[in-house]
Amino acid sequence: MGGRAGSGRASRRGLPAQRPGRGGPSRRLRVPEARAAYAAAIADCAELMAAADALDAEVWVASNISAMRSDVPTDEAFTVLLLDLIDEAERDGRTGCAVLLTAIAAVGPREVAGAAGAAASRVTGRAGRRRGAAVEAEVPLPSWTGLLGKATVGECLLWTDEFGEYCHVFCEFAHADGDRRHGLNVTIDLAFHGVVSAIAMVSQPANLDRTMAGLRRGKPGRGRVESIGAQRARSLVLAAIEASRDRERPTLRSGPEPDELCYTYLPLLTCRMLGVPADEPAPQTAPATLAEAWPTSRRTELVEAFLAAHPRGWGHPATDRMFAERVVDASIEVLGFPPDRIGPIIATRLFGEVLPRTLIAPQVVLRSARKVAMAWVAWVGASGDLSWRARLRLRRRMLLVRVVFERMSRDRRVNPCFPYVADLPARRAGGDDIQATLDRRWFAVPEPGRRGGITFERADPERRGSSVTIDVDDYDAADPSHRKALTTIDQAVHGTGQDLLPACVAVVEQLWADEPAHVWQAAGRLSAAGVPRQQVIRRLAAVWQRCDAADPAEYAAALESVGRPVAR
Repeated sequence: MGGRAGSGRASRRGLPAQRPGRGGPSRRLRVPEARAAYAAAIADCAELMAAADALDAEVWVASNISAMRSDVPTDEAFTVLLLDLIDEAERDGRTGCAVLLTAIAAVGPREVAGAAGAAASRVTGRAGRRRGAAVEAEVPLPSWTGLLGKATVGECLLWTDEFGEYCHVFCEFAHADGDRRHGLNVTIDLAFHGVVSAIAMVSQPANLDRTMAGLRRGKPGRGRVESIGAQRARSLVLAAIEASRDRERPTLRSGPEPDELCYTYLPLLTCRMLGVPADEPAPQTAPATLAEAWPTSRRTELVEAFLAAHPRGWGHPATDRMFAERVVDASIEVLGFPPDRIGPIIATRLFGEVLPRTLIAPQVVLRSARKVAMAWVAWVGASGDLSWRARLRLRRRMLLVRVVFERMSRDRRVNPCFPYVADLPARRAGGDDIQATLDRRWFAVPEPGRRGGITFERADPERRGSSVTIDVDDYDAADPSHRKALTTIDQAVHGTGQDLLPACVAVVEQLWADEPAHVWQAAGRLSAAGVPRQQVIRRLAAVWQRCDAADPAEYAAALESVGRPVAR
């Protein structure tokens, strides 16, 4: 939607050697490995000096400086790199560096604005000084330098899609001299905590007029468009930027991923919005406001209304209610979206990722939960003011999600808890029963990530190109042969003799099936006394070896004495 000035990211690919220092000894760099990148940015200042106006200069800084954020893992690391660049530009001291520092202070990241502005003042103050035996001719600052970061806001438009899952905030700007109208279009993902998902610059007036005309007509699709005041635009965008910086926000594979342009224009967007006069207090972030708007009582009312609308139910009243409650909580707490609204994106994220990743339920409950999910989407969609086309889109999306939900919920790589509860009957699918089962089976076969990190070479790869190593975390706890392999490896690594390994496998199977129940009771007594898990299984295996397998009563009596204090 807009162009970039300068060489952009290409200038960071072929990095020239650093220019010899002038004006004193080189300062110690925080990240010396990036010395070539600093030199390249300083060498490209000639392009910045040749910018036609303030907007081209600002786009140059965005494309060549702010865009480097996509190359580093965190905002903190990027700040350190920029502080190094500021020091190097000040050390260089030419007019181009003064303009670079002024531009970074005006439209660069806010974290380094103060340092860049102070360095720009120092460089400008000593421009034209003698350097060594030669005198460098003083180069005047471009006429647009004083306009950097100073723009007035014009018309603002808000477009929201028909499901309320995302919106565009479009603002028109012009610099203080009234020249070069341009626009910034911010896409806000309302279906994930209201974060910024995309930023586009419209730098040509012809494109600007065409874009605004399209928005007024309701483009880019079915939705609602309205003209809003500058203060409301400021509030919406700054709240979205703040939400994007929230470190406590959960990660989501299907969530918005910031692209390079988002990093490129975020500092410039922040500068523009902070330049809009604030006539109202800063808004709260969306997740906090949503949680306050949906206390426990209101969540319960929504679930009750849903169940009342389906009096026949789906065969498992307790677990069906529990699943509906999870849908409401996940919508609010994980996605930051009102649970009484639904759309294709929310349906995909809720039932295609969030719930399959966190739901701990047996197979029989998953079939019922799938029906509840379909009914929930249809009920919430019908309760809103969606058009028939919108409802059709929802139904089509759920046909796909219905299949994905159950498959992903059973996938142990997505939901590592599922194998431990998959075979439970519906009558034992309550929260207490599931937790008790998990505690017992996690003791018998630890969950992935708690198996000691053991890997070993595969003696005979099954097929060409398959992995030559085996990680014990890849074993399926629900598979008896895998449980046997896991137990054998775990006990062998901890020094258990070969003669006791079959008995250890038998004890693990007894713990898994909770039959006899005395095994888990004895294991609990030993664990409470501080005996490590592997030793507990070995001691129980020794008891099993001493007893007659055909006499369950003898085995139960022997287990009753395990872990109890000896009477004197």
